[in-house]
Amino acid sequence: MNSKEMYAKAQVLFNEAKSLQAALGDSPSKVQLDAVDAKLGECDSWKAQADTARRIEGGDESFSDPARPPVSWRQAGPNEGNAPVDSKSWREVKVAHPTKRDFSVRYNVPEAVARVEKDYSPAFESYLRKGLDGVGPNDRKTLSEGIDTAGGFLVPPDYQATLIKKIAITAIMRQYGRVIQSSRDLVQFPRVNYATDDKWTSPVRVTWAGEVPPLATTTRVTDPVYGLLQVRVDTAMATWPMSNNLIEDAAFDIVGDSQDLIGEAFGLGEDYAFWVGTGVAQPLGAFDTKNNVTVVNSGTSASITTSSDAWSGKRLLDVYYGTPIQYRKLPTSIWVMNSGTLEAAENLVDGQKRPLIKELTGASLEMGEADAIKGKVIGVSEFAPDIGASTYPILFGDCKGYLIVDRVGLSIQRNAYLYQETNITLLVAKARVGGLMIEPYRFRMMQAS
Repeated sequence: MNSKEMYAKAQVLFNEAKSLQAALGDSPSKVQLDAVDAKLGECDSWKAQADTARRIEGGDESFSDPARPPVSWRQAGPNEGNAPVDSKSWREVKVAHPTKRDFSVRYNVPEAVARVEKDYSPAFESYLRKGLDGVGPNDRKTLSEGIDTAGGFLVPPDYQATLIKKIAITAIMRQYGRVIQSSRDLVQFPRVNYATDDKWTSPVRVTWAGEVPPLATTTRVTDPVYGLLQVRVDTAMATWPMSNNLIEDAAFDIVGDSQDLIGEAFGLGEDYAFWVGTGVAQPLGAFDTKNNVTVVNSGTSASITTSSDAWSGKRLLDVYYGTPIQYRKLPTSIWVMNSGTLEAAENLVDGQKRPLIKELTGASLEMGEADAIKGKVIGVSEFAPDIGASTYPILFGDCKGYLIVDRVGLSIQRNAYLYQETNITLLVAKARVGGLMIEPYRFRMMQAS
């Protein structure tokens, strides 16, 4: 049966109900009234089926629309829809109007509804009186956006265009080292190859010959041995491909933020190489033994202190006073170690079990972090080696003895054409820099051994 036939059936039932209604007298019986209601009920049922059939026939199905009962407007029959009324369920709400013309709203909860909904809550009344803030927690859910299809899709999240990220550590070698600019890929320095001691610059000495030297060669000096020092400039690169769609649609400047991250990576990357670089296609780090820095042993294996030490502070004093006086007195002389080593250094004591570090004399946890040993700044670099067997965790000396050569500073190029057919933009970052300890005699290094 199609929709037209169903509508016709509904029309027949409606006409029959209308005829029964017209035949009612002044005092209709319950049987007569029930007959009218029954005909109207059958009419509504057929009409609902007809509406559904018509939607299907017209291809108007919608799975996303909430189900709703069919609505048909007609004159109600006698006693139709008259549910028993509870006199206590009538409610009146006074609503304030912006124009100062207040009005009242009266509504009733039928007794049948009250029986079914035993936990009836006056959410609507509270909403009319006080707005959403006046609705209790049990009723607020009926007026919120918690259900997407009921309105949640209309409430977008508050997306903040701020990227949350960690704070990077501080690069310190450039702050204390010697930095020069070069226009070539190799820097050369002439030097005097003298390594006999740290008191003299060269083997040139004077002779106390008296008024008349016995021989013409008595006062002849030893010739200095000259050499050549070379510092190579190395190249560091980083490439970062990203989708053009991402660049176009991102809620914040993703290219600008990417450049910041690349700049941070280069700053810390070169600082890592300046301290512990291998020297292979990169700077040779200051902690590398190939620099031939004079080593002072800690006296313990895999440690710089032991619980049985009566004067563990002497370990740092050996490093300090082992550095030639002309360098340890310079304002640019610093201690370099990582945080773990600094903690161990704070446990070093003098002969009377007092902390060696002046700031820790009070031996209190309330004291701040030590920033000087023997009046010399502690440069904390997390790239410095950890304490371990045969490692070199502490370096002291004048960092001007480490040379940094800048050839070309950091540049970041945005290439939108290389991978154009794949919708990719490539960020290419490059820097050319060299680093080498050119004056190792300015330093002393502690070995945990």
